[in-house]
Amino acid sequence: PDAERVQLLVPLHHRDQVAGVLGVWRTTEHPFEAVLDVESMVGFAPHVASACARATAMQQGRSQSQAIQALARDLQPETSLHDLSDRILDAARELSGASVALLLRHDTYTPGALVVGASSGAEPLGDAIRAAFDRSSLSWGTDTEAWATACSKWLSEVAPDGDVKLHQLVVLPRDESRHPIGAVALLTRPSEPWAVPIL
Repeated sequence: PDAERVQLLVPLHHRDQVAGVLGVWRTTEHPFEAVLDVESMVGFAPHVASACARATAMQQGRSQSQAIQALARDLQPETSLHDLSDRILDAARELSGASVALLLRHDTYTPGALVVGASSGAEPLGDAIRAAFDRSSLSWGTDTEAWATACSKWLSEVAPDGDVKLHQLVVLPRDESRHPIGAVALLTRPSEPWAVPIL
């Protein structure tokens, strides 16, 4: 049996969300001091939350660096552009923890528009959403600053029930014509809120 007799629990907040709980306890019946002990814990909790967040970020940074190095080694034997884009999308999705990664590229038949060139992890999505990805022509213009908003709006149209949301949009560098060549859209599902930003 547990030996705790008295407990004091304080939520740990990080980025306006509860990230955990800081708990202390006593194995005797003596209660905590109502003001001093509680105020001390409440004052101490943000420092614990910050330290935990930094440690997690450092660990994720190391993991991402190792994953990128492994991906670079794995990509060396790839000869097909299709295989290469598939491997990069898989890695971006896995690194971020997103459910789906989409490669958005310029539509050669519709200048100024983007199409879904490849996807990773789209299997759990419904057929209607996957079909919408395949047939969408996205006229977002050349102002890449507005692409994330346009992408979120497009997703709300193809998935009105909120099956997927935009987690991050990584705009690919411009080519020699100075036009953006596309982007990678990382999508999450409501049941999987733990994705992290990459790049």
